[in-house]
Amino acid sequence: MSKDNEIYNYKLLVHQLIEEGNFIKAAAIYDRIYKKEQNNVDLLYDIAMFQHEYINPQEALRYYDEIIEIEESEAGAYYGKAIIHEDLGEIDKAILNYKKAIEWDPGYHLAHLYLADIYDEKKMDDLAENHIKKAIQHAPDEVLCYNHYGSFLESRNRDAEALEYTLKALEIEEDHYLSLFNMGVLMKKKGQIDQAISYYEKSVLSRQTYAYSYLNMAVLFKENGDYKKAYEVLTSAILHNPDVSVLFYNRGIMLVGLEKYDQATLDVIESIKLSPSLKKYALIDTELKGINLVDIKAVDA
Repeated sequence: MSKDNEIYNYKLLVHQLIEEGNFIKAAAIYDRIYKKEQNNVDLLYDIAMFQHEYINPQEALRYYDEIIEIEESEAGAYYGKAIIHEDLGEIDKAILNYKKAIEWDPGYHLAHLYLADIYDEKKMDDLAENHIKKAIQHAPDEVLCYNHYGSFLESRNRDAEALEYTLKALEIEEDHYLSLFNMGVLMKKKGQIDQAISYYEKSVLSRQTYAYSYLNMAVLFKENGDYKKAYEVLTSAILHNPDVSVLFYNRGIMLVGLEKYDQATLDVIESIKLSPSLKKYALIDTELKGINLVDIKAVDA
């Protein structure tokens, strides 16, 4: 059997083990292949991404460094390192590696977009906008580029421009959940509530695991005094997103509006178990008036 076929067969076995959730055995097989093929860049990418997602991000960094030692111009390795450093909260290192990826591949649109996200967080608007524009320049048919720009513009209240770019994103992919969500936000700002709800509903149909489409929709129903409908939306959201604390917290608010205080208390307790930092807010939140604060105080957070 040729080396390429052997590696291919090993990869098939590893991916089967990953699907089964047997990550330790998958890691052992990767280690066995690595000892035979330490200079195989494609293999090193596979191992790095596996380590990042399932085992140890620090180990993933080591494999990306090995790729760079073999070929300094591998932009994807710098991008992979940047993603990990950002996940670890090492923002300066993330910026450095996104820049290195772009240096070796100026058309690396994802590196431009995620670097723009960091600059956005830092309120460095000019740099953020510049990198988003570069992403669009290099990937003019990529929905994420237009969606990013639409979201950026909306957050700066440049709503007419935001609408233009969000609609462009939907021209490329009509059921893109984030673009549909952003349209919901823009319609809400224009006071077109029925249209906003319609876009949130479409976003939910496109991606049931995006919690914020449900949440924004529920808030619109609540603002219209329809706590029952808001409760139903959040119940559906929780069915598909059982680990998202703000869904339980907000359903608790809707239950208070329906005067179901015992159920509301249980939802708020569940939200605190998922996100302990919510406890301090629950104890002073006037929208939760009527829940059992003794039980809330007793939650171990």
